[in-house]
Amino acid sequence: FKQALDELDAEGGIAGLAARYKANHQVLVRGMRKLGFKEYVPRKWQSHIITTFHYPAHPRFQFETFYRRLSEQGFVIYPGKLTKLDCFRIGNIGRLYERDMVALLTAIRATLAKMGVRQVRQHLQFQFERFIANRWVPFIRDHLIKHFQQQLDSCCALGLPIPYDEDYTHAIST
Repeated sequence: FKQALDELDAEGGIAGLAARYKANHQVLVRGMRKLGFKEYVPRKWQSHIITTFHYPAHPRFQFETFYRRLSEQGFVIYPGKLTKLDCFRIGNIGRLYERDMVALLTAIRATLAKMGVRQVRQHLQFQFERFIANRWVPFIRDHLIKHFQQQLDSCCALGLPIPYDEDYTHAIST
């Protein structure tokens, strides 16, 4: 017990310990965001003790494999059993320092690569672009065609000349 108190004093007391935990948390969150992970708890409510992250939205991500491979490298993370959402938790306390957070982030990046999980952000960007291409572009195109057709119908009904514009006719023909 005396050893723990001596170590606490050497670190600057509770304030020094809290500063280290905060630094660990900041390194971890910044690195996880760069990898495309999103925290479960909004930033203003987060603790510097443990941080919960959503599973990545990638078909090749399997938590059990992710957990096992990190464990084989000496890193322990925790399943997010506190919620109904798919998430996991990472602790920032104990004899952990910023260099340990960097090592963990390196292991996470390598583990995701071995699992065939592209950088999460890239996968989400790809999913978003595919959604836009498959859903929004046709919707907007169809909406514009409908609008142009209504304009043409109105001109014809009123006996007005139909304006000619190559871009306009190209939009109608595609």
